[in-house]
Amino acid sequence: MPSSRLPLYEQLAQRLRDEIAAGRLAECEYLPSERELTTEYDASRTTVRMALQALQKAGYICSEDRRGHRILGRTPEAQSPAVCPVALIMPDLYTGLGRPVAAAIHAALGEAGLDLIAYDTSGPTLAAMISRERDALAAVHTKRIPGLIWWPNTAGPASDVMHQMVSDQVAMVTLDHPIRGLSTEHVAIDHAAAGAAAADHLLEEGHRSIALVAPPFLNAPMLQRQSGVTIAMGKSGAHGDTPDVLRWSADAGERSKLVALIAGPERPYTALICLCDWLAVEVLLALCDHGAEVPNRVAVVGFDAAHEADILRPTLTTVVQPLAAIGSAAAHMALDRLERRFTGPCRSVTLPSELRVRGSSLPIAER
Repeated sequence: MPSSRLPLYEQLAQRLRDEIAAGRLAECEYLPSERELTTEYDASRTTVRMALQALQKAGYICSEDRRGHRILGRTPEAQSPAVCPVALIMPDLYTGLGRPVAAAIHAALGEAGLDLIAYDTSGPTLAAMISRERDALAAVHTKRIPGLIWWPNTAGPASDVMHQMVSDQVAMVTLDHPIRGLSTEHVAIDHAAAGAAAADHLLEEGHRSIALVAPPFLNAPMLQRQSGVTIAMGKSGAHGDTPDVLRWSADAGERSKLVALIAGPERPYTALICLCDWLAVEVLLALCDHGAEVPNRVAVVGFDAAHEADILRPTLTTVVQPLAAIGSAAAHMALDRLERRFTGPCRSVTLPSELRVRGSSLPIAER
């Protein structure tokens, strides 16, 4: 089909409307099958289905069981809204990391004349988040939405629904980490390099006794960050080549014991690298409640640049993800697939992160 700023399904729907208006597709006759339309107009099955849905909503055709799509042969006075072509599934959609990513995706799709339907998979537990994610994926599959940008809660393995969407040529882009066994476009940062940057900063400040603080559940990016920290410390020979990993418990009593150890008189660690910012915020506040000054007693570094990083005192040193750039890159990769500007093997884009040094790790003289 000819190039146009309109999505491919709208281009195909317009061509079919023109054929109906010209009488080449006669009233009460049936349209060619989806497979025939795919071949005749050199379009994907998803594009054909969306075009047919648009024509049906606008009143040009109707669907009949086992017969196909019958032509009504009339021009409706007003067309219904177009089918939404792109879905976004991610946690923290309206807060924290999610908001700038979603805003960038919405802006890029808006410039292309496309709408966005969003599903927030936030939840009180990982199990709840995975359940909401599963429901959102099922909804996208059932509605046959041809574009999907997805920030997974875990790295996989891929489900039957995910494989079916790939088979249906859904333009799928995963963010942050890919799904095992699933071939999709992918946008992320180099989490290992981010971990190394955090460790290198503390090593340059003279810290040699550095511990990692990890949440009860480690996702793929956190494991990559941990690997980067370990490699950087191994190169320096700090703390026996590998950092201790301290588990931040959901139990208040266990957390209190850990904080007492960190802030105790023996000072086993002079710096902590927390694998995400929400964890760094909890650790920093717990240390302050225990009377351990940060960074005088122990320095703290996090990842992700959560909103709280700016309002804490001291402000939190953190490794910043380029969230707007991640969203923009994902949207344009999805558009490339939807509009068939790119049909090659799935691409993977890795964006750089930035270490933002603040009060929680600065030497006293520099604060």
